[in-house]
Amino acid sequence: MPRGRAGYCALTACAVLCGCAGAGPRPAPAQAAETERQAQRVFALGENPSDRQIEAFASALGGCYRRAILLHSGAKFSYTMSPDGASVPFSSAVVGCAARSSARDCEVFLDCVGGKYAPARR
Repeated sequence: MPRGRAGYCALTACAVLCGCAGAGPRPAPAQAAETERQAQRVFALGENPSDRQIEAFASALGGCYRRAILLHSGAKFSYTMSPDGASVPFSSAVVGCAARSSARDCEVFLDCVGGKYAPARR
């Protein structure tokens, strides 16, 4: 073990140089092979929708999802539903769609939902 100030400085310099030797430029984070396209629409469910109406809306979303998958066999997308009403949460609902394959997949899905439920007026 080195003694004195010179030995300590030499040991510190060696440790710093050896520690930094393996650190080169960091690789860029891997980019997603497919970009994600997002769309959303707000649908009116009525002034005070019942549980049955909300369940029917959720069921319609599932049916439209299956329809879009069948029409576009390579479709890769997911959807979300969240309440949007101010005083009655589900008087309107936001339906969001994120597609990895094509923005058309979201359009087909949201158009199907729009065919069954009217868009909310803003």
